[in-house]
Amino acid sequence: MSKSSSFMRRDRVTRALTRDGKFRIVVTNATASALDGQKKHQLDAYSAYFLGQGLSIAAALASFLKGEERISLQFNCDGIIRSLFAESLQVGEVRGFVQLADDAEISSSIDKDSLALGSGTLKVSKILYNKYEPITSIVAMLPESTAKTVAAYLAYSEQIPSAVAVDVMLDKKGLITFAGALIAQAMPGVEAEDIYAIEKAMAAMPRLSELAYLGKEADDIIHLAIGRDFEIVNSTPVDFFCRCSIDRFKTMLSSLGISELLDMRRKRQDELICQYCNKHYYLSENDFDELLTALKAKEN
Repeated sequence: MSKSSSFMRRDRVTRALTRDGKFRIVVTNATASALDGQKKHQLDAYSAYFLGQGLSIAAALASFLKGEERISLQFNCDGIIRSLFAESLQVGEVRGFVQLADDAEISSSIDKDSLALGSGTLKVSKILYNKYEPITSIVAMLPESTAKTVAAYLAYSEQIPSAVAVDVMLDKKGLITFAGALIAQAMPGVEAEDIYAIEKAMAAMPRLSELAYLGKEADDIIHLAIGRDFEIVNSTPVDFFCRCSIDRFKTMLSSLGISELLDMRRKRQDELICQYCNKHYYLSENDFDELLTALKAKEN
């Protein structure tokens, strides 16, 4: 199998529009980003599989936003996976994490999503320009897959009929070798038979990972999915990136009381860990002095 295609070399999200104006399509390769996330969080194969799904879908959905607008997906489940979070900015930054049940018994193979996720909800939040509050929707998870749940969210909450495909592959060591997603959305006024034709074509397609390893580019994949003329709107890079910093943590800590900070200092609770990227920060004595001085000044 060939690995020479640019689709395999660089994480990208590619958007297209059919020439008849009936559908918009986005295809995402988030392989390197998902692998980076797996390594940062030190994830087992099971958790990495679902993180790869979440990041791929989030990057695809974010491509329909503007600038630094962002979207987050929060799957809250009662299966082996208890929480799957993925966030993406339109500019191509993705981050996320996976939380397992405390008593989770990890299988050596990836079973159906329904067995891993169980039942639960999907919460989608969008942070948009000129909106003071996030736009949030919550839908029940479908037992079949994360892709079908996202398609249901788009159909019912966004009123956009959509076909969604997501694929993640891992090697024998449990490391991600491919992560990607494909979303085709009907534009207003599209007939039901046109939507059905797209859904049927996507269902009959080979897996995205198979197409990528065969050297298929994003435009090849889009052509298989829609079977009609289209034009590429844009193609932009995607990276696993988190905007956390020690200063952001200190800002959050400034909301604590003086007694809480003093207790943290006494117990040497100086390690701060970002939930989204697993980066570790450490508070110095000067950091504690600065925070305490600022809090005392507020009280006076």
